[in-house]
Amino acid sequence: TKSDLITRDIDLFKRFKNIELGLTITTLNENIKKVFEPFSPSSDARLEALKKLKQEGFYTYVFVGPILPYLTNLEQIFKEISPFVDHLSFEDLNLNPCRKEVFEAIKKNFPELENKYKKLSEEFWFEKEKEIRNLGEKYDKPVKIYFKHTGSLKFK
Repeated sequence: TKSDLITRDIDLFKRFKNIELGLTITTLNENIKKVFEPFSPSSDARLEALKKLKQEGFYTYVFVGPILPYLTNLEQIFKEISPFVDHLSFEDLNLNPCRKEVFEAIKKNFPELENKYKKLSEEFWFEKEKEIRNLGEKYDKPVKIYFKHTGSLKFK
């Protein structure tokens, strides 16, 4: 979910064994979030929800997706979220269903990135995958990576 309202159901969740609770985050930068997710709860609200769920003893995770090339700050996400999650999952940006909308948003709000988005390649995503794995090791967190370029789910 992207909603911090998940915390209102804590009493219900406590009835279950082996439950995993997670939130989706694309970025912790509110200005970027407003461009791509204008009606979703703030990143701070989602972070507070994760903190509360963790304090209540739940297994928690964050799903970072889609990664917005050159905009999603993975180091910041690991640094700020790692204390409150058991693992992190990541998904690359799939432009197929929304190419026009993404490029319009980039052109309007981040014109300096337009050419970089046009040149996104498998190599970019392989490097991003390495970065995620390195950050997982640095912050001692398991990561799941759902990248279409590899065609596989990897868990470390």
